Amino acid sequence: MREAWLPDAARQADVRVRTSSGRNLGTWGPGPTSYYFHAGDVGRATLEFAEGRIDVPAGWRTDTAIGRLREFGFKVLVYGAATVAVGAVVAAVLGCLAFVIFALAVD
Repeated sequence: MREAWLPDAARQADVRVRTSSGRNLGTWGPGPTSYYFHAGDVGRATLEFAEGRIDVPAGWRTDTAIGRLREFGFKVLVYGAATVAVGAVVAAVLGCLAFVIFALAVD
């Protein structure tokens, strides 16, 4: 989720950002967006961030409690969805296997 905040943080620091959207994938929607940051601006912004001259919202940072909580919540959501999806696939495979065994057993 942090990668979604990086372009916003760069814009907040007046870093020139060029975006390149992916090609249209039909029913799958647009492809991923690529971000290109101006190297000179990144060097300047890095010093400003390190010196504390640019305020980064606490929710974007992982060295704050709210930032760690948001990152944890996102991971729980993703891992939970993946677990449910894998469970559905396993249940479908076991259901098909049970049906085949039942069909072979009934004569």
